[in-house]
Amino acid sequence: MRGDKNMKTRLTLVSLFILITAAKQRKPRTINSQVFQKEIADQGITWLLLSYTPTLKGYQHIESIIEEVGSIMRGALQVGSINCETEPSFCKDLGIYPRRVPRVFIYSYVASDKGSLVEYNGDLAVF
Repeated sequence: MRGDKNMKTRLTLVSLFILITAAKQRKPRTINSQVFQKEIADQGITWLLLSYTPTLKGYQHIESIIEEVGSIMRGALQVGSINCETEPSFCKDLGIYPRRVPRVFIYSYVASDKGSLVEYNGDLAVF
């Protein structure tokens, strides 16, 4: 009897650990023009998008923040990242090419069935 209770407790703790680990390891989806058109544009889902180039200082830190927000908001929004070094024309077409720092955008639906892309201009340190 006692062994069964200990086994259930251990299984519960292992399950909890697996869920927490999986949530923390959720990487932003890599977005290119095809993924954007098929899965983001006018699909009714809110996305948090990071626009970056690998050489920009601080992009990994901001990416980790995006990952955390994605894990916390799982089901409410999706997260993705756009590497403008490998997708320069796509970034230029969307007007999201990073300048000196990575940029964060929200693709959402405010007043219509059409989505819009708006830059997040808040403090990324407390994002």
